[in-house]
Amino acid sequence: MGCGTNSKIAPNIPQKKSQFSNENGANKGKQTSTSIDTDLKNTDANQTLGSKNNNSKKVSPAGTDADQKGLTLQINQSQKVPGSNSASIQLMKQGSQVNTNITQQQQISPPKLAKENSISIRRTVTNSKPRPSMDVQELLGKTIPNQLQDGAQGGYLPAMNSNSKNEMPSPSPAQISSKTFKDGFEQQKQGSENQLNIERKNRKEGQQNNKLFLQSGNQDEKTENYTRQSKKPNQEENDFIIQSLKNNSVFYSLSEDQIKEVANQMFLCQTKKDQYLFKQGDKASAFFFIKSGTIAIEIDEQEKKQLGPGTGIGELALLYSAPRSASIKCIVDCQFWAIDRHTFRKTVEEIVQRDSQTNRKFMESVPFFSFMSDEQKDSIASALISVRFKPGDNIVSEGDRADSFYLIKEGKVSVWKNGVLIRNLYQSDSFGEQALYIKSTRAATVKADEEVKLLSLGRDDLTRILGGKIQKIVYANKQRWAYNNNQLLLKLTNIQVEKILMNTKISNYKNGTVLYEKGDYCDTLIAVLDGNIKGEDSGQILADKGQIFGDYYLPLTNQNIQFDQRIVIGSDAVLSTISFKQFHKCIGGDVLSVIKKNVDSHEVKMKRENQKEDYSHIKLEDLIYIKKLGVGQFGSVYLVRRKNTRELYALKSVSKGQIIEQNLEKHLISEKNVLEMIQFPFIMNFIRTFKDDQSVYFLLKFINGLELFDVIRDIGLLSTFDSQFYVGSLILCLEYLHSRQIIYRDVKPENMMVDHTGYMYMIDMGAAKLLSKGKSIGRTFTIIGTPHYMAPEIIKGKGYSYSSDLWSVGICLYEFMCGQVPYAEDAQDPYEIYEEINSKDIKFPPFLKDRKAKLLIEQLLQKVPELRLGGSYAALKTNPWFDNFEWDQLYNKQISPPYIPPQEKLLNSDMLEKKYREGKLVIQKIKQEQDKDSTKYNIGMARDPNWDNAF
Repeated sequence: MGCGTNSKIAPNIPQKKSQFSNENGANKGKQTSTSIDTDLKNTDANQTLGSKNNNSKKVSPAGTDADQKGLTLQINQSQKVPGSNSASIQLMKQGSQVNTNITQQQQISPPKLAKENSISIRRTVTNSKPRPSMDVQELLGKTIPNQLQDGAQGGYLPAMNSNSKNEMPSPSPAQISSKTFKDGFEQQKQGSENQLNIERKNRKEGQQNNKLFLQSGNQDEKTENYTRQSKKPNQEENDFIIQSLKNNSVFYSLSEDQIKEVANQMFLCQTKKDQYLFKQGDKASAFFFIKSGTIAIEIDEQEKKQLGPGTGIGELALLYSAPRSASIKCIVDCQFWAIDRHTFRKTVEEIVQRDSQTNRKFMESVPFFSFMSDEQKDSIASALISVRFKPGDNIVSEGDRADSFYLIKEGKVSVWKNGVLIRNLYQSDSFGEQALYIKSTRAATVKADEEVKLLSLGRDDLTRILGGKIQKIVYANKQRWAYNNNQLLLKLTNIQVEKILMNTKISNYKNGTVLYEKGDYCDTLIAVLDGNIKGEDSGQILADKGQIFGDYYLPLTNQNIQFDQRIVIGSDAVLSTISFKQFHKCIGGDVLSVIKKNVDSHEVKMKRENQKEDYSHIKLEDLIYIKKLGVGQFGSVYLVRRKNTRELYALKSVSKGQIIEQNLEKHLISEKNVLEMIQFPFIMNFIRTFKDDQSVYFLLKFINGLELFDVIRDIGLLSTFDSQFYVGSLILCLEYLHSRQIIYRDVKPENMMVDHTGYMYMIDMGAAKLLSKGKSIGRTFTIIGTPHYMAPEIIKGKGYSYSSDLWSVGICLYEFMCGQVPYAEDAQDPYEIYEEINSKDIKFPPFLKDRKAKLLIEQLLQKVPELRLGGSYAALKTNPWFDNFEWDQLYNKQISPPYIPPQEKLLNSDMLEKKYREGKLVIQKIKQEQDKDSTKYNIGMARDPNWDNAF
């Protein structure tokens, strides 16, 4: 509540300078306030509100043109790559070389120079192809574009030799041109020490075994050779199982209680001497560790190693259905403790969901968490640890170091100081909150009066989750809450509020401190975080905790009104302050004018319900076949044109027979449900579905353009503006999807299209999923995605949420500006990629000098998921790397794109017209292909004969 309705105004008092102005004597008659600095330490604040503006310096980017002279192309037919029929091509520039291989059959032409404002390092033509997803997209008919089947794509790979923790080694052996980016890339020294190898390795061949297919959800078929036994483990054996699981990396993320529950689900089994437990290439469905006996590991029928009791075998089977990479032969009769993938994942999912939901619900009754966002609460709920104490136990002792906060889940405790009972605490009470803010010692002893169940949260864990000083995070949340509950300020966009919060000052004020003298003008906006503000004469509370003071005077029309009494602190307070001048600078003008313009902001437009058009009048029989765009595992995609119109569509055909064979009916229905929820200018537009006796069809608006995968290889290294344009488009898409509880789960350049105008569109919603709604943010447990772009938490098995998409954005941004992915660039095995993602720190190549870009990449690639967003999408969009980036202009497509696909790479209009005039219906083409398909749809094989009613 602003002071406009609570304070008496005397506009006729002669004008007088505010005691909070920057003039001399601003502190006259004032008591001293205490400022809270960025480390949240109390310091003297001998200046009053508005005495100093927080003006941050803006550094204007500058750049120069690249020195691109002296670049020639040499073809040396004598330099052959062993085992290949290719010529070595050298790019010569001032004594440095780039060696890359191009087959003789490929047309050789001088390489394009880097576009303006980008380093002229090229992703050169190699046999590189897009990385495969391990997801349902392959099962649902994700197409392979014809040009990718026939041609090669570009690649780029820096050499790696460095001892620096965060920086890759000096590149070698191809030179970086001396080019200064307008975005902060510094000039690169010329010479062989700055050479860079720019060959990207082949990622497609030999990777068929890397695809991790989405499981149907039914219990996996047993594929290993063992006889199950009914014996239950005794205590000694149970301890042995638990210890063995603790030592395996797959179980590192589980607590001891969770490991015990998994151990309870394991069964004993046996395989006889000279028999194989499983063979190389078999489907994997279970994990084993040896109870007794000896086994031999064989690869390609050659024995490599022997293992004995306590050793785990085939842990990857718990994560995904990949073929076995080796055979396991029993040297003697062997016994194993085992658990199948279905049981393991179901057990872990139930444990995590149960504990998280219980803790999350309990947190709602604790005042400490009241100002935290839902996502922060969800993250903390997962970090709470259950502990138990017996009657008479000391939970904490007076004088001990304080580093944990406790919530009482069940039971009663008593608080003692110097041997004197202070009070009793019961269920839903908490103690030790001070330990979360600062390092301190316990001021009292807390004893369990009866059997007590507590939830414990350590300061280090909370800091890790919130990503900063806890008090600072809490105050920032309180400010957002106050702004969102003020009738004037709630009309600001989230981005504007974040910019304001970046410039506010938080200070402590003693009871009675004078903020304004009688006759002063209000020049500062105040959010009351603790305490209150009152009129000295009237005693009336003008702004209480969680309210705003000064909002009435904020519009220019009200700034000449004077106070008719002193404005003072009513009780010890913590205030967040920002001068009116700085406030208006942050939002870009007078508050009332800005609020009027905000109705056209991209944030407001994104919140509007977009009513999808009715496309029911479009019939399958109205679609003319133009060409086949690509072929997937379960069908094809066709380019079609509607009769008597110029409208082009992509028609995806999916075989019903193959869908029921793989038990993917629910996933196909889920994809349709997600598509029906989406109407967004940067996501491919879904039209409708059809069906016949053999297939289901998805009709989508056709995008005439190139995959972003190809675009970034045509551009080379992206400049800051280029990267902002594409990453900004990705962020808008994800903000929209996440606001509708949709997680995308496969962000990568191959799933983005750049249309003929240069704007980017997200395509292929086959991996997207609608997470459960409600108080608690939903989680999913399915392992799905493309390994190089997958967040580490996806594999851990404890569930993941929307933040996993932001990890993938971080991978893309690194790839845009550095030319390769940051982890396991050369690896093909998914587990090897996962291990590197989990264990290695990010390193940057030395040519990347954009410090703001590095910091944003590090934020997006945080191993702690909750730290990636920075609190909100508004906070992410106000990241310093996006300084001066116009989000509204991007949303309204008023920015000149960095790349327009050349006409020769787009579909030819003459060809389109010719095929249309032929008049062949696409259904005729499809029927011809259905007749050749050996997998026919048999409704009797379907688990639900009515499953296709959704289409």
